[in-house]
Amino acid sequence: MNILLYENDLQDTYYHVFNRGVNKQQIYLDDQDRYVFLKYSKKAFEKYDIEVMAFCLMGNHYHYMLKANDDKLSASMHLLGLNYSRYFLQRYKSIKKDGRTFRGPYKKQKVNSSQYKVNLLFYIHNNPVKDEIVPHPDDFKFSSYRSYLNRKDYFSFVNIDDLKDIFVKVPRKLNFELPKFINKSWSPFATERNYSLYEIKDFIDELELSNDDKLRLFIVFLRNHLSCSYQNISDETELNISKVYRIIKQAEIVADQDSTFEGAKSLLAHKFP
Repeated sequence: MNILLYENDLQDTYYHVFNRGVNKQQIYLDDQDRYVFLKYSKKAFEKYDIEVMAFCLMGNHYHYMLKANDDKLSASMHLLGLNYSRYFLQRYKSIKKDGRTFRGPYKKQKVNSSQYKVNLLFYIHNNPVKDEIVPHPDDFKFSSYRSYLNRKDYFSFVNIDDLKDIFVKVPRKLNFELPKFINKSWSPFATERNYSLYEIKDFIDELELSNDDKLRLFIVFLRNHLSCSYQNISDETELNISKVYRIIKQAEIVADQDSTFEGAKSLLAHKFP
């Protein structure tokens, strides 16, 4: 679901890059898998002059914060996905019958403010805590958190110099007293509620809906559930305001005629109250 569209960048930019396993299946079954993934990551990123600012390898998904040119980012992530999928499917050929490792191409979000960087560093490093794997980010081996602390077992390929001043500002818990509207300058924590736009989009992406209905559902959720203005939705989706207005009106018609879409609206509101 291409909710956000970005023009190619001519200069290096910070990105949040992430992906998960097909059907939410595990993409790392043991430490060896994670080390192999990092090996292929390092190889791809070095080839295309991409800097790793932060990362976390969970069970069925990964997060990277990268400094890259947009074109080189695409090439490096394609190479990483290809190499790791080949390894993973070969190692687990007896149990992997669907022939796929990831649910699809990687996803990205441009990081365009200092506050966003603070939030993203927290979000990436706090993933194992949020999923109740460890009580503190420092207890999780496969993230860049220890690199920022200069621990003995840190990952040396992480560039901690650019963001070390920001890292010290990262709180143990985020302050969600933020504006009620969506604004790219401080995404991904885009609401006063304790969830992010990424989680909303990922949830919608897994629903059995057409891409058009997924976009309608996302926009309607922003408008009706989060009380976003048409301008804020336009800024977030990069659609003009008149297009946003038409999509919302179309969604009202679709909801009246399609019980599946109306059910998806209710499911989304229940998941993200």
